[in-house]
Order: sequence, then C-alpha cells, then structure tokens
Amino acid sequence: MVKMCSVRKISRKGLKSTEVGYFLAGFVEGEGSFNVSLHRKDDYKLGWQVVLSFNVSQKDRTILDMLKDKLKCGIIKTRRRDDLHSFDVTKAADIVEKVIPYFSKYPVMSRSKVVNFEIFCSIAELV
Repeated sequence: MVKMCSVRKISRKGLKSTEVGYFLAGFVEGEGSFNVSLHRKDDYKLGWQVVLSFNVSQKDRTILDMLKDKLKCGIIKTRRRDDLHSFDVTKAADIVEKVIPYFSKYPVMSRSKVVNFEIFCSIAELV
C-alpha cells in the first residue's frame, strides 16, 4: 500500500531568516491584528489615551513563540477556560521600534490588512 500523506517535521534552525520573516507575515495576515483603542483617562488633556497593540491568538503556541523570538518583545498569555494562547505587544516603544519595522520589512499582502497596517502606522506616528 502506498502512503498518500506524510508529515515531516522541519527544523526551524535550517530556515533562512527571510523565509521565517515572510512566513510569519503570512501567518499574521490571516491570524493577527493591529489594533488602536481609546481609553478614557480623566488626567489626560483631551480625556483619552490612544493605545496601540498587536495581537495573534492560537490554540497551539508554536508560531506565537516564533513571533515573540523574532520581534524580541511582547508576552504570551494563556486563557485557562479554553487553553487559547495570545501573543500581545502593547508597549508603545516596542510597537514603534520592533513591530512596525518588522512588518515594513516583511509586509502583509491583502488590501484590507495593508490598509489596516497603514492606519496603524499613521496613528503610531502621531502618538
């Protein structure tokens, strides 16, 4: 009998940095989000704080560990009720110095995600 499908484990150590970069950008394309939120802050001049964040959530944390390793920032949290892992970057300096440069070098491709990323970058420049 001929084996139709076989899965072989690929060592990440053998992958080129650019291959990993584009792979992670593609993964974020489908599973990630660049977010901007407003938090009410009475002690702020206008009464609002602009908060930028980058997030990817998955049941398996393998890719999240790769993202954290590549970006050298963020945290991975696990939600107990459903064992969902979430990689989050919320520190403004990390967004500006690590997340935005990474996805400028390894860009997302779909029109909607590109527009979202461009808006995210524009707001980051203002804050």
